[in-house]
Amino acid sequence: MSNTKIEHVKNLTGEDLAAAFQKFIAQKPGFESQDYSDSASYQQAYRSYKKDADFNRTLSYIQVESAFEGHSPEELAHKIFNQRLYIKENGDLGYIAGQYFPTEYQDAAKIAYLKAKRLADQRGDDSNA
Repeated sequence: MSNTKIEHVKNLTGEDLAAAFQKFIAQKPGFESQDYSDSASYQQAYRSYKKDADFNRTLSYIQVESAFEGHSPEELAHKIFNQRLYIKENGDLGYIAGQYFPTEYQDAAKIAYLKAKRLADQRGDDSNA
């Protein structure tokens, strides 16, 4: 079950989604050192966040736009976005944390991008066959 409602994505373009994606991944994680028992735990969580953030932030706007372009509202709502990472009514991306937002949100964005790209690549392969 997805938190993205089909009516929220019907009029969104790849450009709209790329802008929302870029805005979402640009936000600061909001780590709180008091949430960790020691600096080693904090550093481990930060490294995990940083790996996904670095991947997401190396994607060009064009790469993101082409991955999200051309998907049906149903694909967006049910195959690309999930219960946690979803498209809000205003077209922005939202995230519902499972455990701790700072360690999860970049990974969720990376997974959505990779799903969108895989579907787009499959569509391209099908049209070349």
